[in-house]
Amino acid sequence: MVNTKFGHTIYKVMHENDLIMINDVNLMLIPSSLLSKNTNSRVGIYFHMAFPSSDVIKILPGHQEFLKSILLCDVIGFHVFQFARNFLTACKRIFGIFYEIKFKGITTLNYLGRYIIIRIMHAGIDIDYIKSIIQIKEYNFNLERFKNISKNKFCLVSVDNPQDASGILFKLIAYKRFLDRFPEVRNGIILLQIIKKDFIDPKTEKYLSEIYTVLNEIIADYGPDVINISEVKKMTVPERFALFSLPCALFYLQIREGNCMVF
Repeated sequence: MVNTKFGHTIYKVMHENDLIMINDVNLMLIPSSLLSKNTNSRVGIYFHMAFPSSDVIKILPGHQEFLKSILLCDVIGFHVFQFARNFLTACKRIFGIFYEIKFKGITTLNYLGRYIIIRIMHAGIDIDYIKSIIQIKEYNFNLERFKNISKNKFCLVSVDNPQDASGILFKLIAYKRFLDRFPEVRNGIILLQIIKKDFIDPKTEKYLSEIYTVLNEIIADYGPDVINISEVKKMTVPERFALFSLPCALFYLQIREGNCMVF
């Protein structure tokens, strides 16, 4: 229903032969709702998250419907080869569609007489962009702010959404066990956990309550200087760069996610 409404809204403002790019799994039925209106628009979709294996896809209700919708796109993008392979395997086992390697190694699928391009696009590092960020005032202000919190200790840093798949609870439990087993490092280490709180619902509130229960146990056992948790609605790029400029290690336990999307 949501995809149909989005598709209808896009159709009202689009023009003939427009290029439309759709992002992520929650909108994968839009190609079907758009292209059923006989437009000549070119549509692409990019998956920012892991694409499941064919065995998982086959147990989902309506799996053929969303696969057919994806196959109406002209370009289908994935972050890593594993996720593209899962999609290609699902097309082969469910629809009998085999992929082909075309000129210059481009992977394609032939569906309804059309060639669909499969792209695997890894994230890269733009050094010039990084240099431009670390020269602005907001970066330096936040760097000093984080230094005041960490007090020159070695930092374990992380930015997560407050949901089960983020693994925050497992992280805190593991950190508590680490402090218990290695008392000699307690004075020289701190966990800086940023919780990116975009929205609130009863499930999120329950999960946050569990997080703060473990947090209070850590503080009660080892003091307030070993951990700092803060909630934000959004985190700017200079803030993130400042956080990762500390003497630190990324402490990331996202479950079955392709990328650190909150970063």
